[in-house]
Amino acid sequence: LILFQEELLHVLENQSDKVIQNVILPQTKSIKKQIFNKFNTIRYCYAPLLYNVGNFSFYRCHTLKKLAGDNISKIGLQAFIECKCLTSINSSNVKVVEKGAFQACNTLREFESQHLEEIDLSAFPQCYCLFKNSQVS
Repeated sequence: LILFQEELLHVLENQSDKVIQNVILPQTKSIKKQIFNKFNTIRYCYAPLLYNVGNFSFYRCHTLKKLAGDNISKIGLQAFIECKCLTSINSSNVKVVEKGAFQACNTLREFESQHLEEIDLSAFPQCYCLFKNSQVS
């Protein structure tokens, strides 16, 4: 699925029964609240201009493995909650991580940002792989 205009993201609302495995958002700068909520088949999302991942945007996207984008600076409240297969997110430019952003992301292996300004103390609950190797910096 390739969406070239940000306005088209509203088309996805309440469509979680659709089988979508790869999402490419070449012009999207912000993913609004709950837009991919419960899309259980998404595996990969590429958004090169993305800077804001809204609250609950990938909530229960159980098969999401990777979100790629070099400009991500804010990750909202429980944005990736229960993304059980998430192993990778480009976090190098992240400035803000809100409460429960990565809750129950059991396979997330690392989170590193040189620009971090604000992180909620409960941003990574139940991220067992992350803390097993102490890969938060």
